[in-house]
Amino acid sequence: MRVCLVYDHLFPQTIGGFRETPPDPTLPCEYSERFHLDCYNRIEQQHAWQLYQDWTSKDFPRVLVMEIQHTHHPIAHGLYYEDQKAESIAYSRDFRAERIPKFLGYFERVLGGRNFMVEDRLTYVDLSMFQLIEGLRFAFPKTMKRVEADYPGLVALHDRVAARPNIAAYLKSPRRLGWNDRGVFRYYAELDE
Repeated sequence: MRVCLVYDHLFPQTIGGFRETPPDPTLPCEYSERFHLDCYNRIEQQHAWQLYQDWTSKDFPRVLVMEIQHTHHPIAHGLYYEDQKAESIAYSRDFRAERIPKFLGYFERVLGGRNFMVEDRLTYVDLSMFQLIEGLRFAFPKTMKRVEADYPGLVALHDRVAARPNIAAYLKSPRRLGWNDRGVFRYYAELDE
């Protein structure tokens, strides 16, 4: 399956955990000791199928990072930020008020109180959510301080990903590139007022 999770050249295009076919109605039910639910295996299949339908629907914008980039380059990527600053401020106002809640709300609902977005293990989707929260915290720190409490599952997912030993070591290492003024996530104080 090919899907643009956040921005297609940053992450692999083949992601495990999605289900491209409807759940198998003949699948024998398995009880989940962990969740105390009958037929949990069928619930997982239904969830994976629904997530696939959502991600691939024509109505779901799968280019979130492009929308983030448009906060500082809403007219043209070839123009300098200063040449489109007024438009960036207007676009960012709407992005903070409408788009951040829409996307984070959707991802919070998909997470649904579980530890991971798609499967019962870490996938690229979880890494994407980690990077999304990190990037939004950098680019829109005031906004994120204000809205993060509305998305406790995503914040907890972010923290779980950051605490994984190999990821925590990487985050502390010199290999991790710092935020800058050339990436998709950029901080301009006037865009976060």
